Amino acid sequence: MLSNKHIVIFGGDGVIGRGLTQAALQNGAEVTVASRSVGEEIENTFGSEYTAKVLASVVDVADPNSLMGFFANYEQSGTTIDVVVNCTFPRTERYGVPFEDVEYEAFCENVNLHLGSA
Repeated sequence: MLSNKHIVIFGGDGVIGRGLTQAALQNGAEVTVASRSVGEEIENTFGSEYTAKVLASVVDVADPNSLMGFFANYEQSGTTIDVVVNCTFPRTERYGVPFEDVEYEAFCENVNLHLGSA
């Protein structure tokens, strides 16, 4: 179903992102797992049959320069991106505060970072 498709999954090394990456690979896609902390070991996470179809790329979606550099590298490489998925969870200074203690401004900052990323 996804043969010859290249999918970029921002946050692809998180819980949801890994599930999407696995599903995309099982359906024939090539996947770039893009994250602030992804390492090359991600390429071996999904089994040897997928090693050639998984790429790791370090990028911070909350940093415009990092994000623009990521896409510029793709443009220069000539690789076509068919699908982009955002599974990131940008964290602010107030990350980890119990939900009932989250102030409106902090809530808005998190939502803006998440929806404005990728």
